[in-house]
Amino acid sequence: MSLDDMSARSRLAREWEAHRDIITRLYLDENRNLEEVRTILALEHGFKATQRMY
Repeated sequence: MSLDDMSARSRLAREWEAHRDIITRLYLDENRNLEEVRTILALEHGFKATQRMY
């Protein structure tokens, strides 16, 4: 794995960690489905991830 790959993975991991509480609240506490969670994160938080990434 190249240094660039490791840097990208590290950045992605930090982005996910930064949104963990929001994802948990929406999915578990508010019983939202995956598509709703993805839409809210993209529109309200600028966090765009594919379904496969979840």
